[in-house]
Amino acid sequence: MSISIPFFGKIGSDDVKLQPNMRVNRAGGLVGPEQVDGIVMYQVGGRAKVCWGPGNSRMEKVTDLTLIVE
Repeated sequence: MSISIPFFGKIGSDDVKLQPNMRVNRAGGLVGPEQVDGIVMYQVGGRAKVCWGPGNSRMEKVTDLTLIVE
């Protein structure tokens, strides 16, 4: 079983440091459709490169992501 932990209190901050291979989700809304079970490739400032599946990776705002904890 896994749970998602949103980065509350980090909006507009670069304090969140994602490590490579961390698993994340992105809630649907204005930023696009919901994405689940992404893998962080790297982070640059407030944006992270996330792989959402084979051949589907993109830069995401860190504040739009939720960490998956098992």
